[in-house]
Amino acid sequence: MLRGSLTDLAIVDLIQIPLGSRKTGELLIATEEQDARLYYVDGTLVHLVSGDVEGVRVLDLIIGWHDGEFEFRADVLTDRTTFEGDIVPKLLAAVDHLNEAREVEKAAGDAADRVRRLLRDFLAENDFAIHACLMHGNGTMDVCGAERVETPAWLEKIRTTVLEVVETYPRRQLNRMLFEDQEGTLVVTCYPEDQSALLVAAKQGATLGAVSIGVDRLARRIGHVRRS
Repeated sequence: MLRGSLTDLAIVDLIQIPLGSRKTGELLIATEEQDARLYYVDGTLVHLVSGDVEGVRVLDLIIGWHDGEFEFRADVLTDRTTFEGDIVPKLLAAVDHLNEAREVEKAAGDAADRVRRLLRDFLAENDFAIHACLMHGNGTMDVCGAERVETPAWLEKIRTTVLEVVETYPRRQLNRMLFEDQEGTLVVTCYPEDQSALLVAAKQGATLGAVSIGVDRLARRIGHVRRS
């Protein structure tokens, strides 16, 4: 019986074992959170299923699995046919898709690190700045607070309010908002393509011109990093 761990045998190799030995049966692959079942008839893959996903799309789902168990159950049959043809090109395509997704994820991580460095440098170089963060439409943030000043308690409410304004703004495009009150100045620069926003808080008495120029430069640098 074919049984083992994905730590010892890669998915790509595992899927091809029943092909060479012309096996008939069900290959069960299971992780802690999900599982997939592949059915073979005389070494030909005829059906793939994982949850609500069927057919060749299952390959894209499972190709990156590396922590789980597998077992081949001989002579377990299915009446479904969701795959025909040569599996090898489809496997190679799934591997390519996985590598592309990993490259995109790595690039996104690198960009986020560069944005955080820009925020830290901005705070270090500008005495007027209390806080700077890039807020994303999904609710996540790349955040920096100036170590020389305790982060004000009202900033969380400000962030929530700003994102609501950006998301619900009734005209075509919101580029910038500036608020002045007794606590200081808030400058919000919007990135309409993904409804994210740069928020910078400046302390009371900061020169508006210096704040505006500094935030402009920071916003352009962040925009360049995110586009590159």
